[in-house]
Amino acid sequence: MRRYIRYAVWISAAGLLLAVVIGSIAAIAVWRQTTITAAPAREAEIAFEQIRTRFPARLPLVQIVDPGPIMMDIRVHRPPESGARHALQYFHVLAWDGTGRLVQSRVPFWWMHLSGDSLMARLGVPLGAVSLTADDVQRYGPGVVVDFPPPGGGRVLVWVQ
Repeated sequence: MRRYIRYAVWISAAGLLLAVVIGSIAAIAVWRQTTITAAPAREAEIAFEQIRTRFPARLPLVQIVDPGPIMMDIRVHRPPESGARHALQYFHVLAWDGTGRLVQSRVPFWWMHLSGDSLMARLGVPLGAVSLTADDVQRYGPGVVVDFPPPGGGRVLVWVQ
C-alpha cells in the first residue's frame, strides 16, 4: 500500500512540475509578443484608427454599447452557423490605459481552443455571462472583435488576423 502512495506522490509532483513548466513557457511566449510604450492620447488614438481602417466597415463581433461600472450592454453579432470558417493565426490586443501607456500584444489563436474559458475574459475584456467560442470567431473572420472604452478610462481594441 505504501508503494502506491509513493507512486501517487511522485506522479502528482511530476504533473505539477510539468504544469509549471508549460505555464512558464506560455507566459514567456506571450510576454515576448507584448510591447509597452509611452503614448499621449493623440498618438494612441492614431494607433487605434490605423487598426480600424484595415478592416471592412462592419460591426465588431462583440459590441459593448454601455460600458458602465455595474452593468454592460454587450451584444455579440454572431455570423450564421453555415458561414465559412477562416484560418486565423493571432488575436491582437491594443490597449491604452488613459495615463500614457500603450500596450500591444498578440496571442496565438489556437490558445482559444485550450479551454472552455473565454479568451476575451482572459485578455481583460469583461464579457460577463456572454460566451464567445473559437468557432464564432472563425466564422466572423479577420476583423475587429471588440473595441471599447473600459470604465476607468483608456481604450481596448482586439482584432484577429
